[in-house]
Amino acid sequence: MKYIKRYEDIYFNDKVITTTYQTITPGIDWDEPDEENGWYDEKGESMIPDEYDKEEGITAVDKAVYFLKNDKYATEPSSSEFHVGISYSTSDPEHNYSTGEETYYTCHLNGFTKEEEFEIYKKITNWEEKQLKKAVNKYNL
Repeated sequence: MKYIKRYEDIYFNDKVITTTYQTITPGIDWDEPDEENGWYDEKGESMIPDEYDKEEGITAVDKAVYFLKNDKYATEPSSSEFHVGISYSTSDPEHNYSTGEETYYTCHLNGFTKEEEFEIYKKITNWEEKQLKKAVNKYNL
């Protein structure tokens, strides 16, 4: 018989990405638009590799980077410097052209180690490439 994970087990022991949203609706006065925000996906998406992922060498970090870049388009870190708890937001809103609403999403990493969060940050921001450019510029190569 298969073991079915409880919500608490997944949320507290899993590597998940949760998502919040912010919707901005232009009001009559463009200086003061209406805003709404909250959870889009409070349970989150699991980034734990399944048996097929493991066979192909795909890690939780790889799944998280793919999810952020290709599923959520959330590639803007909440800070220009890495720190634990950094989140990733969409740079372009989802538009509802009939109402004028614009919705932005922010993804939050849960259950990842500090090292895994840093690896995700490096891949999302092309950190290693930027470090190489800094070194080249420093030595005028």
